[in-house]
Amino acid sequence: MTINNSDKPSYLLPLQVSLFLIIFVIGWISWFYDLSFVKLMDICQQYHISFCQPNCTAPSPNTVLWNRCASYIAAESLDPVAFKAELLYKPPLSNTAADDGEYKPFVNNMVLHSGGKCQIKLKPITAARVYLLQRYAMNKLYPLYTGDIEANTNYILPSANEGYELDNELGTERLYLLIMSPGTYPMLDTHINTLRESSNPNTLQVEAATKRLITLLDGPLMNHSLNFDYQHATWSPPISKPTPPNPTNITFNLNSGTLP
Repeated sequence: MTINNSDKPSYLLPLQVSLFLIIFVIGWISWFYDLSFVKLMDICQQYHISFCQPNCTAPSPNTVLWNRCASYIAAESLDPVAFKAELLYKPPLSNTAADDGEYKPFVNNMVLHSGGKCQIKLKPITAARVYLLQRYAMNKLYPLYTGDIEANTNYILPSANEGYELDNELGTERLYLLIMSPGTYPMLDTHINTLRESSNPNTLQVEAATKRLITLLDGPLMNHSLNFDYQHATWSPPISKPTPPNPTNITFNLNSGTLP
């Protein structure tokens, strides 16, 4: 049996030639500019082509997808300095005049005390999504705040009348402030929800989520967040010294020659 080529549709040959030329041109460009598959996908993502957006719900660490998702988060981050981000600290109640119970600006590597309270002050220049996480001395991580903020509205987190109170776990600690463009970030949100929803901080799920978040925050996002490092110590009220007697009130007993 023979095939009569004349029975083929006339449009197939030009279509095949066009497809071949497109593949050839893409291949030549990739070779000439040394474009790997990852680079091509990054370019595709840069121009917001929908099918190029990575699925970042649960990428395995240190894979191509994980690196792409981390790069995507870094690219969507906003500068906390432009939001005039500031950490305020109120020491525990004390008997000294200096500790008057008011919030004061934080200085890096400052010593904060158990029972003291912290606030984050923001002045957004644009709408954004905010992540605030606290890292304890034993590499435990806790999400203090996750939410959206509006432009041109002053914010105090958690609120003007409240603060995040320091517990009794001591050592070197860090607050991570990450400000993102409006949107959802499954690679962050999935692990943060694991931490927030767990009643036991020592489960394997919590430890895995903590490790992945710290790998992100101290790795690809290191230069994209504002970090506050401080020493967490116990607080004890100052010891009041006895008031020395006033010399002008001391008199001599002339008859005995001794002090009264």
